This record gives sequence, structure tokens and C-alpha cells, in this order.
Amino acid sequence: MKPQKTYYYSILRYCPSYALGERVNIGVFYLFPDEQKADIIFPSTLARLSDLFPTVKIHDIKKYLHELEAITKSIKLNPSTLFDLTAQNVIEEHFGMPNATSIFFDVPTLGLYHNTALVKKEDYEFYFKPYYNKTKRTPHDEPYLRSLFEKKLTLNKFNKDFLTKHHVIKAKRGEIKFEYMWKNGLCRLVQPLSFDLTDAASIQNKSHLWFGKLSQIKETIEGIYHIDFLVAKPQKKENLKKYEEAIDTLKDAGENIFNIIDEIDIEEYASKVVEKAHL
Repeated sequence: MKPQKTYYYSILRYCPSYALGERVNIGVFYLFPDEQKADIIFPSTLARLSDLFPTVKIHDIKKYLHELEAITKSIKLNPSTLFDLTAQNVIEEHFGMPNATSIFFDVPTLGLYHNTALVKKEDYEFYFKPYYNKTKRTPHDEPYLRSLFEKKLTLNKFNKDFLTKHHVIKAKRGEIKFEYMWKNGLCRLVQPLSFDLTDAASIQNKSHLWFGKLSQIKETIEGIYHIDFLVAKPQKKENLKKYEEAIDTLKDAGENIFNIIDEIDIEEYASKVVEKAHL
């Protein structure tokens, strides 16, 4: 086996407050004397920074990291003086920190390697793993609500003959399809309606869409049909106010023609359907 060669590396960190001691790894700088080159790596996404520090300007940090990458590629190392250099010399000569209180290079450390690509791959996985280990968010969308409702019906051994799927109501212009219909005196239209959207504007647009649909069929269904919306709220807390506005928008179309069934109440609602539905 070939003898290992020495290299230097320095961790680039983001530290919004020295007083609190909070710091996050955002890059690694390398100096490979035997290869006569410098290199730098950083994560492809900085979402973790946004989660930890909501006020951080991600765009500015990304821009700065790409500037560091360009500078690193332009560094010319003189072979005659290369082994007298230290990573600290190179950092001080070529890199200026945008803000001494927030971004800094750690004290360089000496390491051993056989292969530069392997070193960078292992460091990427070690230092930036938290950026990619976020728990995946399961959207509570219409298919989720539909599955939840049907599962509860199945658990209660519901006779599905009492439930019509894809019931169509003729509107003033065109027609509107509802996911389910069951009877209990009135015909009950059941429609999954998710507002678990990441974008607040999308929540508003969806409420306006359904406002238009309800306005189109209000006169047609009054006294004959009643709508039960199976609703999912946004999981993002900052979108809850927009959700409340969305519900108010629906009510403006005629709150006497529908009910809102929150997803946490779907099990109870399904039990009611099982108990009261008939042909």
C-alpha cells in the first residue's frame, strides 16, 4: 500500500451569536500539498440553517459559499514554497470573512489520506449529514383524508352499498363532482379538502376555487343536499391564520350548506355514517 500523504483541512462555520455558542458547519476547506491544490466543499442545501435560525439570510450565505469556491479554484500554489505553507496562511491570504461575528474558518487540522475524492466524500457525509436527515413531512392531502375516512368505514364493517362514489351535481355552468354521497333524510355530500399546503397563497387560491364552486351550486342543493368537508389544517403554524381566512371565505358562499369536519374528528364522523346511512 502506498504511504499516506498529509493534508490540512479547516471547518467553515456559521455562528450567529458567540455569546450563545451556537455554530453550524457550512463548509470544509482543504490544502493538499502533494497535489499542489486547494479545495472546498459545502452542502447543496442550507435548509437546516433556516430551521435553526429563521432570520438568517440563506441567499447571502449561498452566494458567499460560491464565491469561496471560485476563489479556491483560482488559488495558484507555488511548488517551491508549498511545503512551507500552512492552511492558515492560505486562508488569511485569499479569504476575507463577510462578517467576523457570523462566518469563520476553524483552526486548521492536519490529516492523512490516500485519495482526495474519498476524503471529501467521507467529510461531506460526516459534517453535513444533519442537512439531509430531516424527518420527512407527510402531507395531509386529499388522498390522505380519503384513505383515513375509508379505513374508518372498513374498521366499522360499513356496508358500502350505502355510499355512492363520485357523485355529480349540475351547476349553473358545468358540473361539480363530490367524492362520496350517503343518505340520511338529506343527501350528504362528502368531500376531502386539504389546506395542508406549504404556500400560504395556495391556501387562499384553493378557498377561492371552492367559494366559486359553492356559489354555483348553492341554489341547486339547498334543502336537498348538505356538504361535509373532511378538512386538514396546515401543519405549518405560520399558515394557520391563512387557513382561518380560507374557512371564512367558504362561509361567505353560504355556511348553511356545509359542515367542516376536522381530520381529528373523521373517526367520529365515519361512525356516524355507519350508524345513520341508508339507501
